[in-house]
Amino acid sequence: MLNTMAVDVATWDGIYQIRNYTTPFLQNFFGDTKCCYGVAVNMGFDKADVEPFGGWQGFLDAHPDSWGDDRMVGDVVLMDTDANGNPTVVGVETEFPNGSNTNSWIARPLDDVRYLPLAPRPGPPERVVNSSARFLGGSIHGKKSSLIYSWW
Repeated sequence: MLNTMAVDVATWDGIYQIRNYTTPFLQNFFGDTKCCYGVAVNMGFDKADVEPFGGWQGFLDAHPDSWGDDRMVGDVVLMDTDANGNPTVVGVETEFPNGSNTNSWIARPLDDVRYLPLAPRPGPPERVVNSSARFLGGSIHGKKSSLIYSWW
């Protein structure tokens, strides 16, 4: 198990370690079923973060093009199998690992055993979105909706 007492899960290095525990679980228990997980931190989703703005809508209106926190980072892993039954694993992570108020997402294929990227981080402004991931807005709009997703 991940010992969160020893890991700072408010940082990229901390949440990136979760990938090593969650991804093998998904691969072993879901097999060839499409599945995913995501972690994002420092996004202003707590009630204490939105209260000064009069609630969620006020917070979203005050931050239409930002996460509301310069420390925002996130990591998502999407899993599937190709036409031959081979696993495909894609990491969708925030562009700036030290955090950014306007952090964008990049996608890279991952090794399906060690879950490490098969390609280096692209340099700005090259941003990639995996075509098999569709991000939904739901009741939250703008960039803040990026971790409310479905995959088909």
